[in-house]
Formats: sequence, structure tokens, C-alpha cells
Amino acid sequence: MTVTRPTHLEVPLSRSRVVPDRNILAGRTLTAATRRHGAAQQIPAAAAGKHRVLKNAIALVALSAGALIGGAGQAIAQTSGNFQETAVNVEPAGTSTVILTGVVNAVCTEGAGAFRPGPDNTFTIDTTTICPGGNLFATVAGRVVSFQIDPRTCVGQRLETSTTTFTGGTGIFAGASGSTNDTVRFTLLFARGPQGCQVDQPPLLTVEVLRLQGTLNLPS
Repeated sequence: MTVTRPTHLEVPLSRSRVVPDRNILAGRTLTAATRRHGAAQQIPAAAAGKHRVLKNAIALVALSAGALIGGAGQAIAQTSGNFQETAVNVEPAGTSTVILTGVVNAVCTEGAGAFRPGPDNTFTIDTTTICPGGNLFATVAGRVVSFQIDPRTCVGQRLETSTTTFTGGTGIFAGASGSTNDTVRFTLLFARGPQGCQVDQPPLLTVEVLRLQGTLNLPS
């Protein structure tokens, strides 16, 4: 599955500023979809230390969250009600941790995502959340709110807002419905070339923090 990317992103000349809207979708990454785009780029030595620190911190968060909800199994509290999801995805490491609370309490992972860009910085994604008791399917409709990059460090920050609509699933999620309001924050490390930060290329490192809150309905 191919993730479509714009071919150019204007690099700020000042320390940090919002990138023009026409270029704001550059650097979009999805768990698993990024790995299908091609072989992971080699992380420079200067970035490797940051990469290790981020991986260690994320692993600690995952362990703590798992302990809070009782391990990697799933528990159904009720068949309809409040639903929250917190996810941390790291590429190219392939690390994905998804914490579900509310109607279902579980530690899950993100599956492949089909990303489709739209006009005016909008996009849709078909997603699969893989849990011990089944897979949860959803369609995400959102937009990129802002993208900023520091041209000295080539570290970018991106904010997205979206709405997730659940479209069914397997196992305990068969027939699932409901929706959430979402906030997604990305930290992206780009390579540096002769002309500056190579924001028209897949980032060397992406850390995505996703928060969803809404309702989930499961057939009784």
C-alpha cells in the first residue's frame, strides 16, 4: 500500500514558523504503512542517542499503562459508553502501543493504515487496532492544523485533529459502532542535505502521540 506524499515542502528560513498550507501534508507517516514505503533510512549518529532515549521512554510508558489496566489482556466493562484511546507510535522502529480504556480495557497495537489525502490539508485513513480479543476497524477523517520545523535541527512538529468513526471489527469488536474526537501530535526528525532539511523525504524518525475520546457501542 502506497502512502502518497507531496514532492516539496518549503523550509523556513527563520528559526520556526508555520509552513504554508499547500505543503502542510509533507512528512505524513503511518504505522506499518511507512515500512511498506521502503527500507528505513539510516539514522545519523547525532540522532541515534535521541532515538534510543525516545524508545526507552515509550517502553516505560507502555509497561506502566499495561500495569494500570491489568496486563495485555482485554476486559469488557460494558457494551456501550465512554471510550478513550491513547497511542504512541514510533517509526522506523516499528514500536506501537495502544491503550484502550472505558467500554474496553486493553493493551493493543496499531495495524496497517490506508492514508488518502484530500483538499485543504484534509485526509481520511482506514485503520485497524489489533487487540487480544479482536480487531477494531475505523475510518478517520481529519485535517492538518499546523506544521513547524526548526531549520537548525531539522526537527518538525505537526498537529492534526480528526474524527474517528468505528465501522465494526472481529471478535469482541464485531458490529462495533460509535465515534471519537481526536488529537494527534507528531515529532519528526528529517535528514539534512545541501539545500537544508529534506522535508520532501520520509523522516528519519517519527514519534506520534494520539488521543481519542468519545463513545463505543458493542452488540450485547
